[in-house]
Amino acid sequence: MAARRKLELARTRTGLAEVGADAARAVADAGGAALLSPLREAARREAATLALAEADLSVLEAEERLVALLGGGAVPGVHDAVAGVGAEAASPAPQAMDLAGLEETAVAASLELAELRARLGAAQARARLARAESRRPGLEIRLLAEREEGAWTAGAGLSLRLPVFDRGRGRIAALEAEVRSIQELLSGTEVLVRSAARVAAARLSAAHARAERRTGPVRAFHERMTSETLLHANAMQVGIPTLLSARDSALRAEADAVDALRNLAIADAAVRALRAGVRPDAAAPRPGPSTVIATAEGGH
Repeated sequence: MAARRKLELARTRTGLAEVGADAARAVADAGGAALLSPLREAARREAATLALAEADLSVLEAEERLVALLGGGAVPGVHDAVAGVGAEAASPAPQAMDLAGLEETAVAASLELAELRARLGAAQARARLARAESRRPGLEIRLLAEREEGAWTAGAGLSLRLPVFDRGRGRIAALEAEVRSIQELLSGTEVLVRSAARVAAARLSAAHARAERRTGPVRAFHERMTSETLLHANAMQVGIPTLLSARDSALRAEADAVDALRNLAIADAAVRALRAGVRPDAAAPRPGPSTVIATAEGGH
């Protein structure tokens, strides 16, 4: 929506630049101005044309990103839905959220931390089991039966394995190292989650303040300046280039307001993601290392 709104503003600015260039050329041809003025207006028109092309490309890129996120050609109706984005009325700016306790909420809801806690519990259980197995002897009872020449014979066997030389210390050490590694990773990830929460809260507060200024006092200032310039133009106190320049400044301010609202929406989404357990700046999830340690079968 922001890209399409900025494209509309770029089209309007390009139209104003063309009017300004044509007016400056007509005045110069009539001998009422030096050649410098039409050259300056022509350069402004070319800059506006380039900006329009960039805005058009930005819309195309935004459309393709949204189509890809929504499933692309695999989901019917995606292209039609994306084509309709921006045609409806712009949604109001998100209201300032209550950011109190965001750190604790993010830590409690974090899916990363929940996964690491589960991995830590499993590693600790494996380490406890390995320590218990290293202290108890291994006892095996075997029952045997054989049939030979129509007669059955039976027997039994007993084997005892004592952990004298092979006490599984290597396996226990590896499991304890895995526990310490996950503990360090859990501690570091919690620091990252808390830091992300503080940064997200600061960004949202700053984005909200900028959006309020851009859509309030700044927009009103440029609208009033355009109105005043129009009154002066009607009174023949300023020329058409001055009036067009004032209108162009108002359009630039409107584009800045669109960017401010977009940044506010992004900052608001980051805070909501943290509350839902997702850290926005986290890298793509990688499968955790699976530590497979063979059980020693030898005994004495």
